[in-house]
Amino acid sequence: AVGKRSLGPDHPDMATQLGNLGLLYQAINRHSEAEVVFRRALGVCEKNSAFTPSQIVTQIDNLVSFYSAIGRSFDAATLLRRSLSILEISMGYRNPSLLQRLRYAAQIHRDAGLYADAISYVARALAIARKLSGDRLSDPIVDSTLRADLYCLVGNYRKAEFILDRALQGVKTLGSDQNLDCIVAFNGLALLYQITGRFSMAEVTFRQTLKRSKDSVGVRHQIFARQLGHLGLLFQ
Repeated sequence: AVGKRSLGPDHPDMATQLGNLGLLYQAINRHSEAEVVFRRALGVCEKNSAFTPSQIVTQIDNLVSFYSAIGRSFDAATLLRRSLSILEISMGYRNPSLLQRLRYAAQIHRDAGLYADAISYVARALAIARKLSGDRLSDPIVDSTLRADLYCLVGNYRKAEFILDRALQGVKTLGSDQNLDCIVAFNGLALLYQITGRFSMAEVTFRQTLKRSKDSVGVRHQIFARQLGHLGLLFQ
């Protein structure tokens, strides 16, 4: 209320304050209040032409992460399509910066049961990744993770696990398993353990991945929020 009186309901800084408040409510499991505040923050962005596409997407991402964490995957997928569209228009459809977002979109759509869409997003991500260096990636973990995603989406979990495990063993040997691509791959391996009923292994891997995420990108990153949501769903 103080921020609203001092800044005005449509002030650019109001969206940031509301977003932070929403994250606080989410952290203490006040979900109904978090949703209201996140939507208010997004509304501020939409009313003010001063906001850049990336700033609008940041507020959408808060809602996407929130819905994903509480199991509302269909709502998360709907919003993620919207944010992806905004970024594609502002950055171009083959911009390398879209790579992780396309992978994230695939995971969200898979969780929502929208498998055809998920496969399409993974295929696009793989095409962009290979385009970066003419079919020869500088980071093989990206290619391995994307190929594992495709095998998961068609139900070949054994092949997906083999690809991920082999790639991750390589990066662990090199001592380079803390970057974001590797964190995403470890999270994928944990999900595979969960899908195939190996819940103890899934929990251990999720917890290790959360620690990597916290150390690498911090607790406010969407990757950390999504992994936390996966760990929570494991105990339901």
